[in-house]
Amino acid sequence: RRPVGVEDVGEEDLVGGEVLHIVRDGWLLALASDLCPDEYAPVRNRIVLDPAVAAGSAGGGAGGKADDAEDTADPTAEKDDGGALARTVTSARKSPAWDNLTRA
Repeated sequence: RRPVGVEDVGEEDLVGGEVLHIVRDGWLLALASDLCPDEYAPVRNRIVLDPAVAAGSAGGGAGGKADDAEDTADPTAEKDDGGALARTVTSARKSPAWDNLTRA
């Protein structure tokens, strides 16, 4: 897994301390995936099926590349704007199961 960090959040999300909430909720998602998979599953499904998250990942995503991966990326391809974490958290928050997850 890749650590969640402030650099993953787009500059537009820095207004009013929202970046801290995004990082917190990203951290919660990472913990929940391991510690409470039953509550995490419906939220994960919402994220996976969200076109906004998929569209952001198509340009580079939040996953980065492995250290030993060959750099074959198209330099002219659209790059992720750094807001992949914000899009993921926004999608998760829209899940009907979000409140259940945060109480687990």
